[in-house]
Amino acid sequence: MRYTPREAFFAFRRAPLLTALSVVTIAFALYTLAVFGLVWLNIERVLDDVAQRVEVIVFLEDGTDPGESATLMSELATYPEVDSIAYVSKDEALARARADLSEYRDLYEDLEVNPLPASIEVALKPGFRRSAQVREVAGRVEQFPFVEEVKYGEEWVSKLNFLQDISLFLGFVVGGIFAAVAFVAIGATINLVLIAREDEFAIMKMVGATPGFIAQPFILEGFVKGVIGAVLALVLLTATFSALEQRVLSLGFYTPAQIVVGVVLGGLLGAVGSVLSLRRHLYGGTT
Repeated sequence: MRYTPREAFFAFRRAPLLTALSVVTIAFALYTLAVFGLVWLNIERVLDDVAQRVEVIVFLEDGTDPGESATLMSELATYPEVDSIAYVSKDEALARARADLSEYRDLYEDLEVNPLPASIEVALKPGFRRSAQVREVAGRVEQFPFVEEVKYGEEWVSKLNFLQDISLFLGFVVGGIFAAVAFVAIGATINLVLIAREDEFAIMKMVGATPGFIAQPFILEGFVKGVIGAVLALVLLTATFSALEQRVLSLGFYTPAQIVVGVVLGGLLGAVGSVLSLRRHLYGGTT
């Protein structure tokens, strides 16, 4: 087992320029993929923040008995879609209007009768904020006789859902394209390294080495190059993020767990690229 790591790391000293070229290629391929992933994650974060504002506003008829309001709130609490419930009295609604619409403060000051209805604000749980789900909750609430109107911004919610669907689609499709390009670039670079060592393969085969024995150090070498490339990509990404953060507010970065997964993914891409290239050299000849 000592042969595999020794031979793998000896390859770094035997062809330093070619090794550096492959590592840099892997780094830039992963950097491009990571930049797209970071942009997509920030778009998703913004959309999630907006989605948290999705709520159902239940306006009550004037003179609604407090017991009826309490009954409705108790009923709403049993709905699996509901996250939280808040009762807003007529006086609270007027105070909010005065604070939010300060340009009309004089108009509100002259009111003899409060025209704003009491309401119940219903916040929904994550996973229950799609247009159809919100519409269903609103439909159930409308059945109560003392409910005057239910609003949830149907058009706005539909547009938000559309943006979420587009973001998810682009994440999979464009992200998949970037991942494929990165994989091809990594595989092509590793293939160049293997072409330069074809004579070594031939000699090892002549002395009886099995394809598996020959492949082990090269797979480990590919994994190590992938890890180093991923770390370099992370350094470049961090520098890019720091520069952007000075100009754009409230950007999110990868979590530590995501960073570890990314580094391991870089190693796996290097190892898989080595395996695919080795199959051509050890079994099918050079293509």
